[in-house]
Amino acid sequence: MKNVSKFNIMEMIQFDLRSYLCPVPLVMARCALKQLPSHVQALFRLNKQSDIRDFELLCEEMGLILKEKRENKGEIQLIIVSSN
Repeated sequence: MKNVSKFNIMEMIQFDLRSYLCPVPLVMARCALKQLPSHVQALFRLNKQSDIRDFELLCEEMGLILKEKRENKGEIQLIIVSSN
């Protein structure tokens, strides 16, 4: 019998906030994260003017994990998950 490992696959919801200026993306992210189920990851796409530190503080305040930060051509991508 083969040993089969199980993968923890999480659903991901994307939020494209690149067309908004601060503080709007942060406010919208806070509202979205309050409603985010624990088994779902959130991918936020932001413009370069957004301050990642604000999102780090938001995660700290809400008890969430900023799992990944990426900076691509003209945008920032953040993946946020529940700490549960």
